[in-house]
Amino acid sequence: MTRGVRVVNENPHPGAKIRNVLLFRMRCTIITGSRDAGKTRTAARLASRFREDGLRVGGVISEAAMENGAKVGYSYHDLSTGRRAEYARKKPGPVAPGTRAFDFSDAGLDFGSRAIRSAVDAGADAVIVDEIGPLEIGGAGLWPAVRDALHRFGGHILFTVRPSLVEELRARVEPLAESVRITQVGTDE
Repeated sequence: MTRGVRVVNENPHPGAKIRNVLLFRMRCTIITGSRDAGKTRTAARLASRFREDGLRVGGVISEAAMENGAKVGYSYHDLSTGRRAEYARKKPGPVAPGTRAFDFSDAGLDFGSRAIRSAVDAGADAVIVDEIGPLEIGGAGLWPAVRDALHRFGGHILFTVRPSLVEELRARVEPLAESVRITQVGTDE
């Protein structure tokens, strides 16, 4: 089995190279970019285009919850069912250095994990995991479902992650995947 990492720079909109990533026979794609660079938008567009091409797509897109123009939380959007569940809520007041700005909901994280596992069980062609963060890099959050998918799933897995975590994600994914492709959107963090 040949392992390969292909690093390419792309525009923030999914062109033919990203859209046809399944045709490259890459096991995993990692879309990376700084905050608000377009990672989620790119993943959502790819999910839509994959469906247009007749592919079965599952997994989760992380959608920001806004109040008065500010991000106050995040919900997972299950790409198979269309259902949504909040998984993170911004802590009130100032956040001390070295602490997380968000509280995480076990029920919301379970919802996201079930969406990933259900997509694998249903035989999806592609599973999208938006977004891998410090929680997953630490082995919690969605990571157990992702690890399970990497072991059991024969299709393509697409991840989004910030540049500061891309190498840690690659180190976790590469031993379990035949090949990994990394695509950058927007500008560096």
